[in-house]
Amino acid sequence: MTDLGTLGGDHSQAHAINEAGQVAGWANTTGNAAQHATVWNGSKTTDLGTLGGPNSRANDINDAGQVTGDSRTTGDVTTHATVWNGSTATDLGYGVSIAYAINNAGKVVGESFSLYDGFHATVWNGATAADLGRGIARAVNDAGQIAGSDLGSDGPDWLRHATLC
Repeated sequence: MTDLGTLGGDHSQAHAINEAGQVAGWANTTGNAAQHATVWNGSKTTDLGTLGGPNSRANDINDAGQVTGDSRTTGDVTTHATVWNGSTATDLGYGVSIAYAINNAGKVVGESFSLYDGFHATVWNGATAADLGRGIARAVNDAGQIAGSDLGSDGPDWLRHATLC
């Protein structure tokens, strides 16, 4: 096991690895002041930054090095689905949202929150978001198939079923 390090703080977590061996996750900054999306590439650690707020997290990385996750914006207490190309962060919008996975074509999947009826599985193709219904999209393969869980239309959020679309 190799300790990949932090951004000066005490903690870090790895969430994904691509075919080139790049690892994506998050690390605490100096003094544990914040948590930032991070990519480790051999001996180099890259702080991906945020959308202006204090914290961000990386959840997946594709073979092109595009990273998905979530970030907070300046003055905002909610998370926004985010894609990083290198150290440039792009807010995918769509309100309160988290991006969990990205395929090699750049299709991003995750969840967005509706005050009306909770979490919705969401897919982003570039800046365009599509609502897949109540649920959470957790993974996308290179064929574009999406795996996750369906929350149904009238059941409690804990009553989930595995889904594929």
